Amino acid sequence: MWHNFQNKYSRYWKSDFFRNMKTLMAGTIFGQLIVLAFTPILSRIYSPEDFTKLEQFIMILNIAVVVITGKYEFAIMHPKKMKRPVIS
Repeated sequence: MWHNFQNKYSRYWKSDFFRNMKTLMAGTIFGQLIVLAFTPILSRIYSPEDFTKLEQFIMILNIAVVVITGKYEFAIMHPKKMKRPVIS
C-alpha cells in the first residue's frame, strides 16, 4: 500500500514547495528541541520572577517591533505575473 502511495505522489514530494516545507519544519523542530533541552538548566539558574520579567519585556518588544517596522514585509516588490512551477 505504501509503495502505491509513494509511486503516485513521488513527483509532488520532490517539488520545491515540499522541499521548502520540509526545511521550515526541520528548523522549527530543531529550535523546539534546543529550548526543550535547555529548560531544565535555565529553570535551576533563574527564578520564576526572572522569567516573568523576561516575558513582560518580550511582550512589550513584540508590540514595539510591529509599530516600528511599519509592516515592512508589504513593501517588498512582487512580480506582476507569477510563473507556474514546473513539476517534473
